[in-house]
Amino acid sequence: MTNINYEELDKIENKIKNKLPLTIAEANYFLDFVVYTTRCKIVKDFNETFEYKCDLAQSIITYYLKSIGVETFPNATQTAISPNIEGHNFNIVRLNVLDQIKDYIVDATYRQFFLKENCQDSKFIVYNGLVLVSAHPGYFIKKEDYELIEDFLKHGYMEMNEKNAKVYGDSFFQTKTNIPKKDIPTYKLPGTSYIKLFLKGNVSLSKSEEELQTNNLLISLPPKDKPKTL
Repeated sequence: MTNINYEELDKIENKIKNKLPLTIAEANYFLDFVVYTTRCKIVKDFNETFEYKCDLAQSIITYYLKSIGVETFPNATQTAISPNIEGHNFNIVRLNVLDQIKDYIVDATYRQFFLKENCQDSKFIVYNGLVLVSAHPGYFIKKEDYELIEDFLKHGYMEMNEKNAKVYGDSFFQTKTNIPKKDIPTYKLPGTSYIKLFLKGNVSLSKSEEELQTNNLLISLPPKDKPKTL
């Protein structure tokens, strides 16, 4: 995201604060800004994998959205879906778009689960038929969903509908350990179930607002420093 239009973002912020509906283009531009700015704050360049940055990204996103009146649901996979799966933090973000409430899965760091070495059979550690270590979520993405996930990895958000919630949710559910490896394909839920679970999200944030402020990690308009071009 280059040549960020802060005047446009200020207009979008004001519409949100005044509970006015956004256009689709405005919603997309706003979420692009949120994800891009967050990524700029958590890594030095975009060649990094975002490993172990999800809780920090979640804190940055949550405090900013709440500061301008955007409803958001901070989630943790092991709380929302099931214990003994890949732990990860993300947000559901609710926006008024064309006078309709739309929810988005916002995950600025999902890319960390798509490293080649962690998305192959050799990653599994199985003992007495039970999975002790699983491959990462990227391993479980089906070929027919590659295009969807490639776009999600790029932008860091996608609308939370039944299909998208299922693809995203199943990718974590199937990392479950202490189960027979042959049972992995059974660990999936309908998209509607993931939506209900994700909308209950209210996990504690790993960082306080004061900590983020001290380290210049809060998002604000106008920005205290413009995001670097990565």
